[in-house]
Amino acid sequence: MNTSRTTQKRIKGALRSGWFGMALTVFFTVLVGLSALSYGAVGTRAATGLTLPAGLVQVQNNLWISDHVSGLCRLDPGAGGALVVNRDFCAPGLIEAGQAAFDGTFVYVADGRTGVVRLTFDAGANSLINPVTILSDPVNRAVGCALGPDGLYVSYIRKGSFDRILTPGGAPTVQLDVGAESAGISILQMAFQGNNLFLAGSAAVERITNAPASCSTAVPCTGALVTGARNVGIPMSLAFDGVNNLLYIGRASGVFRFDPITPGAVAELYVNGGTVPPNPTVLPFLNVSALGLDTGSANLFVTDDPRAGEPPVQGRLWRVPTNQLPGIAFIAPGVGRQEATGLTLPAGLIFLPGALGGHFWISDHLQGFCRLDRDPLPPGNLIINVDTCQGGLQSIVSPGQPSFDPANNKVYLPDSAADVNPLFRLNYDRNSETILPGLTTVATGLLNAADRMIASALGPDGHLYVGFIRTGMIQRVTTPNGPTQTVVNVGTDPGGGVNQLAFVGGDIYSAGLTTLNQISNAAICNGACIGTPRGKTITAPTALAFDGKRFIYATDIDSVWRLDITLPLTSFPAAEMFSNTALIDVNRVLYQSPTALAFGPLGLLHVADSPTENNLDARLFVILPHLNFLPATFKGAVR
Repeated sequence: MNTSRTTQKRIKGALRSGWFGMALTVFFTVLVGLSALSYGAVGTRAATGLTLPAGLVQVQNNLWISDHVSGLCRLDPGAGGALVVNRDFCAPGLIEAGQAAFDGTFVYVADGRTGVVRLTFDAGANSLINPVTILSDPVNRAVGCALGPDGLYVSYIRKGSFDRILTPGGAPTVQLDVGAESAGISILQMAFQGNNLFLAGSAAVERITNAPASCSTAVPCTGALVTGARNVGIPMSLAFDGVNNLLYIGRASGVFRFDPITPGAVAELYVNGGTVPPNPTVLPFLNVSALGLDTGSANLFVTDDPRAGEPPVQGRLWRVPTNQLPGIAFIAPGVGRQEATGLTLPAGLIFLPGALGGHFWISDHLQGFCRLDRDPLPPGNLIINVDTCQGGLQSIVSPGQPSFDPANNKVYLPDSAADVNPLFRLNYDRNSETILPGLTTVATGLLNAADRMIASALGPDGHLYVGFIRTGMIQRVTTPNGPTQTVVNVGTDPGGGVNQLAFVGGDIYSAGLTTLNQISNAAICNGACIGTPRGKTITAPTALAFDGKRFIYATDIDSVWRLDITLPLTSFPAAEMFSNTALIDVNRVLYQSPTALAFGPLGLLHVADSPTENNLDARLFVILPHLNFLPATFKGAVR
């Protein structure tokens, strides 16, 4: 290992700390253990140079791809099993090609600028000709389409309902708004399994049972959450394997596989990375925008675009055999180790210093705001000290993201279940490391409890900033430690909801319902500021933490990402995956629905998640650092 003397000193200094030394020992054990664990399905790169690929369709002997710049183009065999985009055979009449479907005679393409275009397949020339617009809608941005038993179904980015086209290969009849996803926002793609229609909705995978019979303009149908696919999070793409009766679901960082027929089935991660032969290194999938299957469903084809269409062009096509075992192909460098169990839907995590050495405190849905103590019994995990809890039958019913004012020893805590005053101030005693008796409401009567305040962050200006899950509003509570406060609107998260907040200098970051967003110079905002998306690879972030140096960390449905804040805002940079696996004993698992992040005094990142729907067995992990970024992570944290 080539390590500089400075780095060696930092590591040696860290090792003098017994707890961190144990952590590094476990970390090296983890590295050795991982080498013995087998990978799951792994893709092989089949094509590059694509831009925002949005659709894949098998047309007789060739796969065709919807490329944002070139349109719907034929893929031809190349050297070494690669596929080459043949731009001499790109379909005419398309501007912004999306999901496509083939019925043996015609190819139907959702086009974001025109609506739906029908193309005739010329078998002799192996080409697509004679474009005809069979549905005109230049406003709602058609993006998804699927052939059902009774016609062609079409979905949109700008509306959450979908249309149906009867006899699309003849004289088409358009039936508008025959159904919708439950949130009514957007549907990226669709797929049929018999009569059942699956939707890649704005928040989850949804299903409409017997769509031909249950959906009409007069009585529209509505998608229902597919409980077994809840762990996927926000879907981006769909493809149904009619040979094996399996639904493939693409999301930001991987592809899940779901059995829609077997009762109680749960979606499993099938593949999340691929290689570029002869290099065996597994690269992560980022922004899985389209899925397709070849004849006989022998191979699943996956497209992704790490830069979401920005130059340099980086869209890729991967080939994944469908007969592989599902699992984790790409392992991010940070590896989690379980630190606590038995938590319930943790909504916030914070480390509070004190005379006893400091402790983590957690916002637990059932117990309240509680201190985590080290269990004296092996294996020495962290456990809730119920004698320290603020909540439950006390004043705070559903604590959210806490904030700490070290100068005044105050903890500020939102209550997302409050009916009237949703913000509390707690007095923290550093000597006993407990919350002193007596809770004070902050900004009494000035905050809208119905909007469900869940997020808080203390700004460098000394004011408290709070966020609401139902509206996306961010507000500034002035002089939170004073006898009275005023409340000023700062701005909004563009996704319509805020999960957590974090300050980086004077800029406030919000974990919104759809993206990670930044409001610059929050102290001068007075209601009109709107968050700007950051970290395009992060979809639906749930928790935030800033390391105080260079990186802001965010969780999504099953991973922890980090974003370099030194990158210019105008470039909309991609975040890199920091950690996506953890060890429980010797078993490697994915994080499942993380909800809280926090750094400890030594710079180790902790993540809490809720792996089941009832949220009664939430867990806490400590992420052990990878040596490649150990010096940066611990710079200044080790003496």
